[in-house]
Amino acid sequence: MKDLIIIYSRFIREDGGFHIGGIETYIHQLIEAFKNDYSITVVFPTKTKSQVFRLDGYNVVSITDDSNTEIKKYIEKSFNPKFTKVLIATEQINLKFNEFTTIVIQHGIYWDLPIKLYRSGNFQTTYLFKIWDNILNLKRIAKFSKVVCVDYNYLNWRRCLLPKLDESNYFVIPNCASSPFFSPPTEKGRQRILFARRFVKLRGVYLFGKVMSELLNEYNDLEITIAGSGPEEKGMKEILPLSGRVRYVEASYEEMPSLVKEHDIVVIPSLGSEGTSLSAIEGMAAGKIVLATNVGGLTNILIDGFNGFLCKPTEDSLKSYMNKILLMDQSELLMIRKNAYNVAMASFSFKKWKDKWKVILE
Repeated sequence: MKDLIIIYSRFIREDGGFHIGGIETYIHQLIEAFKNDYSITVVFPTKTKSQVFRLDGYNVVSITDDSNTEIKKYIEKSFNPKFTKVLIATEQINLKFNEFTTIVIQHGIYWDLPIKLYRSGNFQTTYLFKIWDNILNLKRIAKFSKVVCVDYNYLNWRRCLLPKLDESNYFVIPNCASSPFFSPPTEKGRQRILFARRFVKLRGVYLFGKVMSELLNEYNDLEITIAGSGPEEKGMKEILPLSGRVRYVEASYEEMPSLVKEHDIVVIPSLGSEGTSLSAIEGMAAGKIVLATNVGGLTNILIDGFNGFLCKPTEDSLKSYMNKILLMDQSELLMIRKNAYNVAMASFSFKKWKDKWKVILE
């Protein structure tokens, strides 16, 4: 059996549980898709001692390393390049293998962020850093044999910068929803709202919090679930305190489908740095109303007013769209839910995603 090595900066926490996030979910999907066809090994750095162990159908290797140098040595020593493919989970991992076929996943542009979120410092310094960061990105990507993009924005950006770009090694595979998320929509209420993202500024935690705190005072039947964790959790809870109508939960990869199905509206208020959001696609697959900001790859999967809604990444726009949804006729909302479900079935199913990946791996 051939080997498939997946490298990421984090995978399993020190307490033995899995890290939760979009890229981590992506890795779980890859494992589920190909654990019967490849001997899969997930490799990641750790601050504790190196370990090798086996989980359900795949191997896990944690290596004590801060620079990824030891990870590179381990792979080159332990695997035969003729029968091994190395999959880098994000282009932010700066590794080059001379003999191995390497595939990198590009999760969407991240330099579309507002200057104040992109990097600390004054405007001029940050703007220059942004240009330099783009140059570094071009250099990093050149190290990999194949590039899988989750949306078309990154490829279009490269076409703009490199008009003679060789596109033969670039593949666009939008994200998918795993099978448990899919559920045909039925006519339900519109008062249960889900925010399932990491608690970081770029995911719009404060944008969401401020708007929802106002809506809670205006609509007595609203219920809000905030699922996730992150550095802005304290700030989020100050804006949206825990109450009978606001709850905070942490849901594992396996628990997410049932959590999504409990709600009516899925909100993706990202300020930038967004690909074809897993949360948005999972909401569509479950037949929910998805309201997202019009940034990054979200515009590749949602058509405003057809299979969801797209607003600007501002408080006024988000609140205006929320009011529109909350006051909309149920029959109109049901039609949008059906469209969301049908689009997810046609384009963002796990099977179609797996088939596209299979072509690349083979």
